[in-house]
Amino acid sequence: MKKSIVTFSFSLEQLPGIARQFWDLAHPYHIILFSGEMGMGKTTFISALCQCLGVEDDVSSPTFSLINEYQFSDSANQIKSIFHIDLYRINSVPEAINAGIEDTILNAVKDGNYIFLEWPEKALELIPEPYLLVKLDALSEAKRKMQVVLVDRL
Repeated sequence: MKKSIVTFSFSLEQLPGIARQFWDLAHPYHIILFSGEMGMGKTTFISALCQCLGVEDDVSSPTFSLINEYQFSDSANQIKSIFHIDLYRINSVPEAINAGIEDTILNAVKDGNYIFLEWPEKALELIPEPYLLVKLDALSEAKRKMQVVLVDRL
């Protein structure tokens, strides 16, 4: 079942506030997928989200490393990890499995950590439900639309 949760329209200047609003509704979900054409701002949004969570590391696209890990303290002051995954260079589901993507996702969720995954359509069958799907589209050169959808079998 897919259920649209919220839609945001925003400019780059509004990004910190939108990231905070997004996290307020998204934090119960440990898998968050980011979909959109090249240049729509997937990594930029993830970077803003990590900033609002207090991640101290530089957040960059893991296009070549496939997975970057960042840490933050949650509301209970426990250290949590964010696994930022980019599947852009992955060509098949077996390649994603061999790269350790499936294990990373399953272990992160089991341990109460978070997955922020770009280009999910490359290996969607590896993603356990429930998850949030964030679709980014351009409204103009300077403005983006973000639709957040809950995907769950229930």
